[in-house]
Amino acid sequence: MRYLDWQLDDPAGLVVEAARPIRDAVARALESTDNPKAGSRLATCYKDDRILNGDAFYVKVN
Repeated sequence: MRYLDWQLDDPAGLVVEAARPIRDAVARALESTDNPKAGSRLATCYKDDRILNGDAFYVKVN
């Protein structure tokens, strides 16, 4: 995993047309392998650690 510090405008509260260039700048800056790797880790988390409605679970409180 790597961390990058980008100087980007905050898209919060912008209309879609104004936020798209910010989104596109991020997409261009990412290496093509970064997104699939992150998606794979997220998919593993959902598969292994996700609690669905009706699943039994417990919470340990110390």
